[in-house]
Amino acid sequence: MIDKAIKVGDSLIVMYALIILAIILYYGSQFSKMILTLKQNIIFPLTGEEQASIRRFPQKPIKSPTLKEQKGGLIGYVSVLLFVIAMFIFTWVYHSEPMIFTGYILIMLPLINIGNILNVFAITKNGVLLGARFIKWETIKRYELQTIDVKHKYYGHAKEVNDQYVLIIHTKLRGHDLIVTSREAKDKLIDLLHEKEIYESELKENESRLL
Repeated sequence: MIDKAIKVGDSLIVMYALIILAIILYYGSQFSKMILTLKQNIIFPLTGEEQASIRRFPQKPIKSPTLKEQKGGLIGYVSVLLFVIAMFIFTWVYHSEPMIFTGYILIMLPLINIGNILNVFAITKNGVLLGARFIKWETIKRYELQTIDVKHKYYGHAKEVNDQYVLIIHTKLRGHDLIVTSREAKDKLIDLLHEKEIYESELKENESRLL
């Protein structure tokens, strides 16, 4: 019985290790996609006015989608990833069974908000870069447009966002918020989405195909 319990424990440790390793590889691949995207020709934003009209966080506009402007965020991203890798190796090599489960939980914590390190948004021919996440066009199902009125969660965070817009890009799993503070930028973003046959709802998509 004891030997069987030990084998089960070892199997669980290996399983958790493989899950953590897969997560690390995923974030590593996301970093590679970010670098490649920032080296591509950006379709939007192209001007300072467009850049100033886009926010991932209510308090401040995005930074320019260039390697130079995103240098600090990229260094922060790599630092978090290296820390997680180091913790993974340390926990795997110097573990007792109770410690390794606790260690794996602690390893996950820095990854929770790693996507917020980069304050960037960009549209390219291949997809959308939103923070540390690159979203391919084919994975975007629809978009949703909301007005930031007094009942909205972003209202009051900054005067520039009050009575403006939130564009939510929906993939199969979740929605990604983008605050837009000008009508011109909002209209251009929607036009770009429509060019890729991405619509606000299934109903509007069907109506468009009938025209």
